[in-house]
Amino acid sequence: MADLSVTVGPASTAETVAVAPHDRVIIHIEETPTTGYRWTVDLSDDVLTVDSDDFRATVGGMPGAAGERTVVLRTTRPGRSTVTLRLAREWEAEPARTVRLDIAIRDTP
Repeated sequence: MADLSVTVGPASTAETVAVAPHDRVIIHIEETPTTGYRWTVDLSDDVLTVDSDDFRATVGGMPGAAGERTVVLRTTRPGRSTVTLRLAREWEAEPARTVRLDIAIRDTP
């Protein structure tokens, strides 16, 4: 079992990562929840599960400053899956930003 860390930057829209079964994919993405915008995670199937989804404010940052959302996914079996991250306000219909991660879980002997 291994961890793969993926940092989603301001210009990211799509990435592809390859991992083994039972590995963890750790996604780091900037968020400023005081603006009302929060990241949500949608999984396309049961090839991945969400182990945790946490926000941490920047240490020593000003009140209301940005922090980092960390989402930890665990692979369950070989296959392909898509993770869609949406940055939106709860009360708005359309997200301000969408990022897609395609995850390939290879079959290990």
